[in-house]
Amino acid sequence: DLRAARALEERAHPGRTLAALDGLHLSGLNATHFLTALRHAARSVRSFAKSLLGELRRAGWDPVAAAAAAHPGVPLRHPGDAKFALESFVALKMFDGFHRRDFGLSALHDRSSYDRRRLFDEFAELKAAPAAEFLDARSSRWGALGEFLRDRYLSVVHERMEAAFFGSTAQRGAAASAGAARPGTPWCAEVAEMARRVWLLHCLFLAFDDGGASTIFQVAAGARFSEVYMESVGDGDGDGDDGGAGTAVAAAAAGDRVVGFTVVPGFKVGRTVMQCRVYLSRPARQP
Repeated sequence: DLRAARALEERAHPGRTLAALDGLHLSGLNATHFLTALRHAARSVRSFAKSLLGELRRAGWDPVAAAAAAHPGVPLRHPGDAKFALESFVALKMFDGFHRRDFGLSALHDRSSYDRRRLFDEFAELKAAPAAEFLDARSSRWGALGEFLRDRYLSVVHERMEAAFFGSTAQRGAAASAGAARPGTPWCAEVAEMARRVWLLHCLFLAFDDGGASTIFQVAAGARFSEVYMESVGDGDGDGDDGGAGTAVAAAAAGDRVVGFTVVPGFKVGRTVMQCRVYLSRPARQP
């Protein structure tokens, strides 16, 4: 019920949480604006991961086993940390191909020629677009976003998951045939809002420069913790907007730990680094 209410609120007031970016102009774009959009995108990913975890539990699936499937060989410090593995699974799927104008999708190849102005204008228009408009499969205005949404829905939500959660794969079929997950259910509406926020961040990321100076990065399993480029989750991590236990806690706890997996990628925009959120794990025992 809470998820349904949240989804309806988002659909009734699209983009209201991005009000801080109202009136933004390309000439005034800076890293603070990108950080604002990043926080909202990450929050949406975290929210959907929680929904996914809830559906797994209701379907009788073991979240720890799901975490092991997402990141094989990474020991969890606590069973409850499976939530971070699921958040990582969702985030890395959603951000795959993020640095490319076409997100690595052949259907979006024509976006490869878009310049900064066109990408920024798309960001400004989509941020203010009513949800019913950008989710309408009959409209071609947001067809590229529809293709992205279709691809990511099919990537994140496996058909076995959907069948276990809802008793059928009807929503998956609708996503595949219509080019977008229709907003008829809270589940689809939540996926759609997550996709929109990642898409908005993508447009803003590419609007910074045409020379490829902006980068997205993640950390390989087994890497040593770095306070400059990483922020640790866990060890009392709450559900706040910024997440993470913070670098101070991580630095104190990282002596015998290495990166288990990336939870949310990091970014470098201009000279500003936005830390990659990582889960620290003790190294697996060698045979």
